[in-house]
Amino acid sequence: MDSVTFADQKKSRTWWYAAVLALALITALALWRLATPPAIEVVEYRMLEPKDTPTALAVAPDGTVWFTIDFAAAIGRIRDGKVERLPKARVNVEPIGIAVAADGSAWITDSESRQVSRVAPDGKITSIQLETPVVRLGKVAVARDGSVWFAEATAYSISRIKDGKLERHIIDSIRGGPLGVAAAPDGSVWATLQSANQLLRITPDGKMSSFDIPTRSSSPGDVAVDDNGVVWFNEFRGNRIGRLANG
Repeated sequence: MDSVTFADQKKSRTWWYAAVLALALITALALWRLATPPAIEVVEYRMLEPKDTPTALAVAPDGTVWFTIDFAAAIGRIRDGKVERLPKARVNVEPIGIAVAADGSAWITDSESRQVSRVAPDGKITSIQLETPVVRLGKVAVARDGSVWFAEATAYSISRIKDGKLERHIIDSIRGGPLGVAAAPDGSVWATLQSANQLLRITPDGKMSSFDIPTRSSSPGDVAVDDNGVVWFNEFRGNRIGRLANG
């Protein structure tokens, strides 16, 4: 039997130390990569017309970004990394309402045309005409059942379009001033009433109930509902973000 020499032992220890050192370096490198946040890249997309002002935006399920353009007879989108400008009949003025549906289409509120319009993925626009002589429209939301809800301040209504038919939910007080709209997972719809300083809830069977905001004259604007049914809203003049947990 061959005996292990001192030189052999020293060589073996050297290899063992080298392996431990290599393992330590690999572990340290892995931990450093985990601790170092990835670089953030900001990509900007220039408008196709120098005077175009993007106003409100919404993201479709396929990743297409739709946006409204103030003082332009067009609606925009970013698809496959390219900005597109889709023409429409009349110029937008304060186009704050836009939402996307599950089929990839965009819905917009168009006060100047007195319409709520659907823009299909191929750019075709179809509209629901509103019969009131003056129209002031706010936000718009698409519910899970495909119905489209929008704030119609001049009609004191949170209105719904379903299967091509318009149905209004008239607010009791003319102090309402509806602006923000959001569809909740349970089928209810929430809205902000700026002048009344309230939140409004419409249940799936059409019943309406209001909730006062503690800060007086806070002028609630936008509203959103998360997957747990929690209602979030901003207070434009109250300098606050509000949360209604028992929605």
